[in-house]
Amino acid sequence: MKKIFNIYTLVTLTLTLVFGIYLYSEYIFRKNTYIQEKINDLSLLYKTEILANKKISEALFDDILENEQVLSLIDQADKNINKDTNRDNLYNLFKDKYQRMSQKGILQFHFHLANGDSFLRFHKVDKFGDSILFRKSIRKVIETKEEVFGFEVGKYFDGFRYVYPLKYKNRYIGSVESSMKAQELVDQLRESTDSSYSLILKKELMDDLVDKIHLDKYYLPFCVNDNFYIDKNIHENMHNDKNTNK
Repeated sequence: MKKIFNIYTLVTLTLTLVFGIYLYSEYIFRKNTYIQEKINDLSLLYKTEILANKKISEALFDDILENEQVLSLIDQADKNINKDTNRDNLYNLFKDKYQRMSQKGILQFHFHLANGDSFLRFHKVDKFGDSILFRKSIRKVIETKEEVFGFEVGKYFDGFRYVYPLKYKNRYIGSVESSMKAQELVDQLRESTDSSYSLILKKELMDDLVDKIHLDKYYLPFCVNDNFYIDKNIHENMHNDKNTNK
């Protein structure tokens, strides 16, 4: 009788263990499937927002990419002809447009010459002539002569950039870009999904490029993994979400 009881107990425990493993495996499978679906949904939404912002940039640049007067000014400047005068002329042509762009969330409006030097920053009109070849987007647009867009880290700005090549009489003469803060896209995602988001970036990427003062001002070490930084706006985002839910 004792032997039969022991066998019964063993079988029961074995079945319980097998069933438990099955339930756990099913839970893990469903959890991973759910997470992957959410990642795919967010990835699709992210790409949609990026392309939507690209359309806004293209609409804003319609009268630049094919404008004979603008291209002629850049062409002369690229040949080191009347640089300062042409910079002033270019600024006067688009200063009102830049004001409208900034109201649409566009932070930077920037013209570059063919060699990668800054020609005119509408957000910092007194800073020009410095090389920005340290940026991948600028090197890529020079190399390919095609538009480049997406997230990029700079020394003092990290966000979404849209860079368009400028050509005059079949010659590459430079490029023009608009950029928006990463927080703008984070806000767009929050509005679309009613969820909280924050920007997390690889530490190695930030340490190599970003100015230390800018880094300390806008980012914190990520408590979950010390190989990443997290945007300080996470606290503001959480506060905004609480207010929205009230």
